[in-house]
Amino acid sequence: MASRSGSKAADKEAERIAIRLLSDAELAHEAKTMRRKASYAQGMADKLDREIKRRRRAKRQAINEANRGE
Repeated sequence: MASRSGSKAADKEAERIAIRLLSDAELAHEAKTMRRKASYAQGMADKLDREIKRRRRAKRQAINEANRGE
């Protein structure tokens, strides 16, 4: 796996070179695309968090109802 870490360094260097070679318009487009993807990912994370809370709340409510019924 030692070669894997070297690969990451090479990938980062290639990324730096590619960024330097892009035009201003291409850089602006890439930045806009990355922001859109980040926004989508944040939205999905928020949805997942809400679903976890909803399930916990439903589970807690079911347990409370079962305890009251006993």
